[in-house]
Amino acid sequence: MNSDVFCLQEVHIENFQETILPTLLDNGYQAVFKQKTGSQLDGCSILFKKNKFQLKETMEVEFKRPDISHLLDKDNVALLVKLRPIGTGSDVDANLVIANTHLLFNPKRGDIKLAQLRLLFAEIHQFSQLNKLPVILCGDMNSEPRSPLVRFIVDGKLNLTNLKSGDISGQREGIQNGRPFFKHDLLMKGINCNSCFDENIEDNTDGDSPHMTIQHMFQFRSTYPVIDEYNQPLASIFTNYDIGLVDHIFYSYRHPNLRLSAFRQLPNNQNIIKIGHLPNSILGSDHMSLSAKFYLL
Repeated sequence: MNSDVFCLQEVHIENFQETILPTLLDNGYQAVFKQKTGSQLDGCSILFKKNKFQLKETMEVEFKRPDISHLLDKDNVALLVKLRPIGTGSDVDANLVIANTHLLFNPKRGDIKLAQLRLLFAEIHQFSQLNKLPVILCGDMNSEPRSPLVRFIVDGKLNLTNLKSGDISGQREGIQNGRPFFKHDLLMKGINCNSCFDENIEDNTDGDSPHMTIQHMFQFRSTYPVIDEYNQPLASIFTNYDIGLVDHIFYSYRHPNLRLSAFRQLPNNQNIIKIGHLPNSILGSDHMSLSAKFYLL
């Protein structure tokens, strides 16, 4: 694809160091990598062309934070970079924030995915200078386009009343399964109901969320539509047990310095059935690659 920026998930550390990284370094890329916590051997990486961007700052986000929420007990991670386009002036507003993550897979534990996402939003909000910089958010969200989790990302708020944890990601195995939400599930130490860090919140036991609604401060839009021109759902995965679009690229669509120009078409459900289960002899990954072109103004 020869992209200026790559966001990779489920990158095995050995494969990354021995095969992927040397090849891309030889082709002019610089890499940042964050391994999952615990005994996990994979992680997330962001790679970018050194002749296009200068790395200004990096942040690693670990989602195993039981000190913040009882739901944050998994080893998933995220990675943030602040990039300055080569050739621009010294204006700080020329910087671009890229965020890359891989949320929990478990279809029945959307409550954990939301907690991971809210922590990530709090980190991005602070990292982007309180939302002053444009943000591109990439990742395997393990959530379908019409799911409550994706609606939360693009609508900026979500009411969890009468939802079960299995409903959140829209995955077939989770819908109408899982546990109901309780108000204490929304309370996160140091993070308010707007998914921002708030030092006035001392603990996660009282007071912050009187209603079952969570919000965030970003104005995100997906680069991909829900369906194609033939009214067929798009797909990024096709295994022997599931087919769907769980990978996403979101961007700050109202930021004056960032414009979406184009995106690379994904196959629809009918197309991908003809290709066959992933991975196969044509595609060595169990996910299709998403790709988009943006203008920095």
